[in-house]
Amino acid sequence: MSGDILRAEWLLLRRDRTFLAGCAFLVVLALYATFSGVNWQQARLVAQGQSIDKHASQWQREATQLAALERGEITLSDAPAVGLPHVVRTEFYLPPSGISGLAIGEAELRPTYATISATTRAHEIFRFQEVDNPVLLGLGRFDLAFVVIYLLPLLIAGFGCSVLSVDRDSRTLQLVLSQPMTALRLATLRVGLRTTALITALLLGTIAGLVLTGLIGQLLSWAFVGFFAVTATYAGFWAALALWIVSLNRGTETSALLMVVTWAVVVLIMPALATVVAREASPMPSRLEYIVTAREAENAANLAGRELLQEYLLDHPELEATRGDAVSPFIKTFFLAQRQVENAVTPIVERFDAAERRQRLWRETLRWISPRDIASDALLLSTGNGAARFTTFERQAREVRGTWLKSVETALISGRRLTADEFATLPRPMFREAQPRETALRYATSLTALLLFAVLIALDARRRLARYSVA
Repeated sequence: MSGDILRAEWLLLRRDRTFLAGCAFLVVLALYATFSGVNWQQARLVAQGQSIDKHASQWQREATQLAALERGEITLSDAPAVGLPHVVRTEFYLPPSGISGLAIGEAELRPTYATISATTRAHEIFRFQEVDNPVLLGLGRFDLAFVVIYLLPLLIAGFGCSVLSVDRDSRTLQLVLSQPMTALRLATLRVGLRTTALITALLLGTIAGLVLTGLIGQLLSWAFVGFFAVTATYAGFWAALALWIVSLNRGTETSALLMVVTWAVVVLIMPALATVVAREASPMPSRLEYIVTAREAENAANLAGRELLQEYLLDHPELEATRGDAVSPFIKTFFLAQRQVENAVTPIVERFDAAERRQRLWRETLRWISPRDIASDALLLSTGNGAARFTTFERQAREVRGTWLKSVETALISGRRLTADEFATLPRPMFREAQPRETALRYATSLTALLLFAVLIALDARRRLARYSVA
């Protein structure tokens, strides 16, 4: 009987122009979102690749010239800046994933590479990050995650919340239920069929977008499988919610209104409230205090620049400057002054970091009561654009800077150039990804939480539909 109902429903849906238009609309949206996101991803990949190649060639040229200078094959007039410890710099990159364009998230706002040198201040290592039009950044980019999180629930709600009320209002539901069919089974089959058709339309549009952009190989990647596993589970939650609205046994207009209100609460209001609670529970320190403290420390360090240098050389007499220094006293003073400034603002920076960690902990805790946040976090996790990954990159970049400063400090204060061996041992680390086990655990917990929400709502809907009255 269930198979007959499904075939009949499928025939009816194939003749329903509104439903067909909704599926076609979803295919077009998914195609455009995938195409737009992947083009953004490929543009970022090209730009990062060009930067990596340019820096690698500069690094190789620097190493070659420094070795030639030591062998006497060239003179300082041929390469006056070669090996200078305050001129040599490195770059630290955050590599994108294969499907990072499907869920962009904060990727346009957070840094993806850092420029590090001895004279680069701590807050300036991300200064060359490309910034798009602020208006466009405020609106956000249209990607597949936006379609999944915001638009797919609306379509599931629109086509699923009235699967019984339409027949009841037209007084044909009595005839349907006179057959060996319960209201629970009928509503479940109808909502499930519509949800499956919408997910299929979304998948077809996404596949078409990946084929057109030349990323068809990503269809078999674990990231893509995880992305659509989260999508299907999130859609199942909204199908259960539509079934629960059906179980309330209201009219078509009332059911539609209830579903829109529910969508607004789950998708818009709950995440906004979670953000407000996190900010109020752990407010950030005053940025004005940070600026004032940094400025005062910088002025004091600049006024005591000569004393700083002399004090440092007293503690390290082996670095006493000689005539013909390659590094000017100004650079040495600047280097030491910046270190003193950073030491002065370290307590404030630590308070910022602690407040940020507390806010992140609050958001991590509150997201478990918001299906929208759970799904969004899992989608971003699959594309490598989650907030935690960017935070890890920024922390590692600062660690790289600290290691870099220690590597060039001796040569800089001594006023000499780096040797070829010292240049070859300068740190050039790669970004360290999170352990696969941690990622898999986060996936599993997100999927489990979404399934739990869907099951609890479906069980209550089942209880109500068991007592469904046609009258």
